[in-house]
Amino acid sequence: EGMDEIKALLQDNHGVVTTAANPRLSRALSRAHARGRVARVLKGVYVAADRVADPLTLIQAVHAAYPDAVFTGVTAMWLNGWTDLVPTTVTAMHAGRSHRHTRIRLVHGTLPESTWHEIPTPAGMIRTMTPAMAAVDLITHKGAAIIDRFMRVARDCTRALRALHEALAATPGRPGNQQRRRVLDRTNTNPWSGGERDLHDFLDHCGIRGWQANRRLDLHDPWGNHVFPDVLFKKAGLILEFDGWAFHADREAFERDRRRNNRLVLAGWRILHITHRMLQRPQELYDMISAALPPANLRA
Repeated sequence: EGMDEIKALLQDNHGVVTTAANPRLSRALSRAHARGRVARVLKGVYVAADRVADPLTLIQAVHAAYPDAVFTGVTAMWLNGWTDLVPTTVTAMHAGRSHRHTRIRLVHGTLPESTWHEIPTPAGMIRTMTPAMAAVDLITHKGAAIIDRFMRVARDCTRALRALHEALAATPGRPGNQQRRRVLDRTNTNPWSGGERDLHDFLDHCGIRGWQANRRLDLHDPWGNHVFPDVLFKKAGLILEFDGWAFHADREAFERDRRRNNRLVLAGWRILHITHRMLQRPQELYDMISAALPPANLRA
């Protein structure tokens, strides 16, 4: 009894039915749930049994129950089209009580309007963190790597960095903000990987100055217009390239890096290659880099 109507509602409402919108079907939904025909994912919220693992269905279920919810973390990244990583747990923040389901985690809280926007879905407009806010949000779970990736794919690094700092400033007092601030402070020098972060820390600690990281360098040669050196001392004509073992384990990446290196040499640049092991011998590394730089780049 009522199952045909429930099926029709599931089809018309993108796999989601709520008792709030259909109070007379409350008992029928409970029976269908007991028989495994639908799954209850939140109080009074049911989805088709074969769609309980579908993130978009769960997102729409959360939205149906809590229209004020703002999707966060990996869920927000996925909704913004910023990652191919499909969320296994849908995460969101809303003004009401916290809720937890096998595949849904809702936490109590509110976010300023500057940190979220609305995007269209088959079920209508839903709220999700902006890409910058989602990246900042994920620092406590993914570490600096999430910010490095954000900066690598950003078309305008200056604007992207400003958006990250604005997102953090707009959400003061959140647990984990001290860690988030440390990561973003280091991001001011524009590292694109964990190894580059370590290299930047080393340069700062040693008082080596006059460098830029991952800034466009125009070569105007037959093989392309520009490259993005890891660390560039423009006046000194020196480039530091951080070579991570995992990166160069990929054959195509290795070949691409060699071609890039050759282009820089032909353009007259001197290049020093830095590895993780070199960073573990700081005095030796400092002596090598300082030998290639004029005194103006070194702390007196």
